[in-house]
Amino acid sequence: MTQTTEPAGRPYGGQSATERRLSRRNRLTEAVLDLVYESGIESLSVGAICERASVSKRHLYLSFSNLDDLTEETLTDVLAHVADRIAAASAELDSDAPRARLIEGAVEEILTAFDDPRVARLYLEAPGNRGLRAARDHAVAHFVTQLLTLLAGDRADDPRAQLIARVLVGGTTEGVALWLRGDVTLERTELVATLTALGVDAVNHILRLKPPH
Repeated sequence: MTQTTEPAGRPYGGQSATERRLSRRNRLTEAVLDLVYESGIESLSVGAICERASVSKRHLYLSFSNLDDLTEETLTDVLAHVADRIAAASAELDSDAPRARLIEGAVEEILTAFDDPRVARLYLEAPGNRGLRAARDHAVAHFVTQLLTLLAGDRADDPRAQLIARVLVGGTTEGVALWLRGDVTLERTELVATLTALGVDAVNHILRLKPPH
């Protein structure tokens, strides 16, 4: 993200310049979520976002270089929170906890994020928007690394393991998108169980890989 530096400034209204900047940023990303949910990504504009967020265009461009940058950061924030939740949940598990439990927890964290219909709509709009695609692709790469770190052990650097992990994560995110659109008619518990089983099979395959000759 290209960001313009804002002058430090003095405290105003009981908030420091940094606090005011963060507040404006949060209002802008919340406005993106609201407007995309209401009217879709194609109707999104800088003017509409600023009006909804009560933020001037000048202040928007102090934090974001353009509209794609703002939409990308909005989805990135959501998916980064999911990754943090997965990491926190895995840290609470015993080292010998079943792999299925960790994978199931990861799937649940992803679905919980999409319980907010605004987030679900934003994610589903990703294929048609450059900024959202960039955020989604970055998140998939991060989840692949996270999966390999947590579950692949000394096979994490094996290109075959990396390929399996990428197919698993990419397929899982696509499966969730299909479910959100209503193209997969499963109950939530069935979706979680199916994706968990696929994840366990993939990880077991990774762990059975023999060192390449």
